Amino acid sequence: MSDSEKKSGVSGNEPLLEVRSPMSLDNGAQVVNRTIEEVHIYPEGHLYIKSKVLYLYIKKLVIFDSDKPSSQSNYHFGIFGTDGNEQIAAREALDGKPGAAGVPGASGASQWKPTPGLTGQNGKDGENAKDGKNGISSLDATIQIDEIKFDKEGMGFIVFYARPGDGGDGGNGGNGGDGGNGGNGGSGTEPDCVPADGADGGNGGNGGNGGKGGNGGKAANGSNILIKVKEGNEQYIKWQSDPSAGGHKGNGGAKGSGGQAGRGGHGGKNGSCPQGKHGNDGQRGTDGIPGTDGDNNTGSGMASWITINTI
Repeated sequence: MSDSEKKSGVSGNEPLLEVRSPMSLDNGAQVVNRTIEEVHIYPEGHLYIKSKVLYLYIKKLVIFDSDKPSSQSNYHFGIFGTDGNEQIAAREALDGKPGAAGVPGASGASQWKPTPGLTGQNGKDGENAKDGKNGISSLDATIQIDEIKFDKEGMGFIVFYARPGDGGDGGNGGNGGDGGNGGNGGSGTEPDCVPADGADGGNGGNGGNGGKGGNGGKAANGSNILIKVKEGNEQYIKWQSDPSAGGHKGNGGAKGSGGQAGRGGHGGKNGSCPQGKHGNDGQRGTDGIPGTDGDNNTGSGMASWITINTI
């Protein structure tokens, strides 16, 4: 086999292909070029191709399901693009990472002159999400069928369905990290009846902001599809070609909560001696701001153009 034949997917005539479940026509070549002597398509099956140029020559096609039940696909041949969501391993791959929570502030030391609680660390902002992947177009296809046969009495139909790739959904923004709690103020100790006031509590850290949601990916355009059958058989061909849709927006990340205020330390007390004053509580940290949602991609891709010619 020459290099050009490998690239075009030419592999000689294939004898019989029985299609009892959804089956891809892709043979790994850059351009899929297949000649099949006889194809049998059963109710549970259909043939499809995604984002590859296709040249398909079927010498004899037998349809074993003139009236497909509603639980099965309602087409026999599908020419598709690749959706944006199919291009990522997992939906979470586009999500922003959450922001780290702030470290709590250390508490003050309890002694005759106590030390105040330290302020909690601010929470980190959530990461912005990535935009959805753009859909990939279906590519041109030429399908020739020489002989058509239906297993049931009375002719049925051969249905072709085409749709380019939808835009992928944008990821969700990462949640903002919570602020760290403020440290408690140290309590005073009172030696020799000398009043010792408690130290102030630390302030809570501020919450992080949520990350921005990703935008929806673009819808892809369709392609040109040529169906060639012998004269008189074109009446048995039905087709449907739909436009693709843009991707949905990702949601913004939730805000991080502000850290709790540290409590003021207790005033020192020694027997009947006067007690020192309690320290003041710190202030609670402020909450972050929720991330903004991404934008829906409201555009649509053009449907594929299907032409039926007789040979």
